[in-house]
Amino acid sequence: MEKDTALVGHVMSSHAASNMECSLYCARDKSCQSYNYFKEQHICELNNETSLNNAKRLVPSMAVEYYEKI
Repeated sequence: MEKDTALVGHVMSSHAASNMECSLYCARDKSCQSYNYFKEQHICELNNETSLNNAKRLVPSMAVEYYEKI
């Protein structure tokens, strides 16, 4: 997990969800590689890439947590 960062430019879908629900959405989606979770808004963004392949796209963003699929 990366606090106060988000991967931009690779969002496949967005959902109103808790952090736990967000992780489940990503686990169930074969094309999901990572997700951004907006803590205050309870918004989940599923990404089709990771920061390993796109380090320049991992940007500072307050109140967002970035997670990669295990």
